Amino acid sequence: TGSLALVSMAAGLLAVSMRHRDALERERQGALRDSEERLRLALEAARMLTWEADARTGRLRWAGEAEGSLGRTSSGRFAASGGGLRRPQDGTEGEDTYAAYLRRVHEHDRPVVEAAVRRALAGDGGAFVVRHRVRSGTGSLRWIEAHGEVDRDGDGKPVRMRGIVFDVTEQRRVEAEREALVRELAAKNAELE
Repeated sequence: TGSLALVSMAAGLLAVSMRHRDALERERQGALRDSEERLRLALEAARMLTWEADARTGRLRWAGEAEGSLGRTSSGRFAASGGGLRRPQDGTEGEDTYAAYLRRVHEHDRPVVEAAVRRALAGDGGAFVVRHRVRSGTGSLRWIEAHGEVDRDGDGKPVRMRGIVFDVTEQRRVEAEREALVRELAAKNAELE
């Protein structure tokens, strides 16, 4: 009977321990969902995306809601069409890779983007910031600013890249207007002299 009581106590302790562990896991999962929701709201408000790329395969994953400005389809993937990437009209999805993204980058900006990524992967700092134009889901050009960094394995080889992208089109428009006004003012000043 003593060993039966001991087994019974052990089983009871195990059941209590399992219930406690399950409650802790539910609490952790709830906190994670809350944190993800706060991040989603912040990204949406800032019109930002987060991204992560496998440095070996080039596969991309995106999170955020700036679909219209950055040309993502409703599934969060890019769709290939002609010279740039646009929302597919037939419901098909395109590849979601660095190469697909580069096809959306304006041809004059593509070398700058490629050089920044190449330098980061080569170990020259491991981080980059680059402003460039991309073809949006509606076909218009948008200015974006991408911030990225490289994660490396124990041997120093690139494993993944991750970062944020945000739309700076309005900021660029305001800067261009300001520059035009400054040029106009300088021309008028020159006429008065």
